[in-house]
Amino acid sequence: MSRKGQQSVAVNVELLQASLVARGVSMAHFAKVSGVHENTVLNVMKSGRADVETLERFSLALKALPRDTVESLVLPSSKKRRAPARTPEVIRP
Repeated sequence: MSRKGQQSVAVNVELLQASLVARGVSMAHFAKVSGVHENTVLNVMKSGRADVETLERFSLALKALPRDTVESLVLPSSKKRRAPARTPEVIRP
C-alpha cells in the first residue's frame, strides 16, 4: 500500500513470504522489526504493492543491503499481474 502522494511499486510477495519462512519470522514480528504496523505487512502481502519507504524498511529488517533486496523484491513491469481467467458459461437449450 502506498501513502498519500507516494509512488507504489509491485512487490514479489512470494519471495518476501519465502524470506520470512526461511528466517522463521512471523509477519507480526517482521512488522515490529521493520517499524511498520502489522496491517501494513498484511496489506502488502495481499495487494502485492508497497511504497518505496516501506520496501526499504522491509529490506533493512531482512538484514540485507537495501538495493539488492529491493531489486529482487520489485517485480519487473513486464510481469504485470493478470486477473484470473473466467470460465465461460455454458448455455444449454
